[in-house]
Amino acid sequence: KAVVGDLAPKLARGHETHGAPPGLHLALSPLLMFPATVLLPAAAVWAWRRRSEPFVRFALAWLVPAWLVFEFTPTKLVHYPLPLYGALAWLAAGALAEGGGRWTKRIGAVLSVAAGAALAGACIWAAGAYGGPGAKGWALVAAALLLAAGVVGGMATLRRDLRSGVLAAGALGVAGHAVLAGGLAPRLDALWLSKRGADALAAANLDPRNGVTPGPVAVAGYAEPSIVFRLGTATELGGVDAAAAALAQGRPALVELAQEPALRQALAQARTPARKVGEVAGFDYSNGDPAALGVWRGDPSISRDAAGDGSSPGPQTPR
Repeated sequence: KAVVGDLAPKLARGHETHGAPPGLHLALSPLLMFPATVLLPAAAVWAWRRRSEPFVRFALAWLVPAWLVFEFTPTKLVHYPLPLYGALAWLAAGALAEGGGRWTKRIGAVLSVAAGAALAGACIWAAGAYGGPGAKGWALVAAALLLAAGVVGGMATLRRDLRSGVLAAGALGVAGHAVLAGGLAPRLDALWLSKRGADALAAANLDPRNGVTPGPVAVAGYAEPSIVFRLGTATELGGVDAAAAALAQGRPALVELAQEPALRQALAQARTPARKVGEVAGFDYSNGDPAALGVWRGDPSISRDAAGDGSSPGPQTPR
């Protein structure tokens, strides 16, 4: 299943809307290398000049062939080439020790400023598109630090040397990353659908870990690994039939909004009394699509005859 259902489609075409032309990973490398982006041009030149040395040849043999495979694979995700960044860091360290030339410093400074500006813009955009309370304030702080890392690192490289640029960019970049990861990201509420779904279960007193509600939770139409981390390894990831069976057993269910008509039909056929007691809406960050999860519980107040006569399984809680 892993080879035929997951790997083969990625090699044949852009799988799960993640297709992109060759060159994407190269274009993203200044962002992924940030705040050490200023070293990339010097690393490339240094590697070419020293390519006959065993150390450099090993790093290039690690880096180049696999990078080409990732570039020409139709499906591209940003994290695919990350195992190759160890080799890139080796070459960057060699360039840093040598000091770099005038043009590599200039190009590196431009890339550093561009990467910092792109990351700063991404912070502002993410806060506007997905942010909850307080997100915009954290976004401004993170953006300022990341932009400063790119600009100060580039200027220090031009005025002094690569080491000064990397040191300046590194200090500001680490601070910007800390604000991004610790302040902004937790406030991008619309992206954390698994967390919000688990919180909605707890708010409805339907989390099996409270020792009162039977488990495990059945999840239909939403199979992100994060939901399993939130609800436990026993969580059932399946279809509406599994969710209907769980509700019949008195277990809670999380059901993606598009699957609700099928769930209602399955509940009616089985004459299972159940109702939706909550709903959370947001985005599935793995593909960027809007998504919503309904929180369902078995409802003993609805008779099995009423549940089986084609009527609605119960009132819905509005968003």
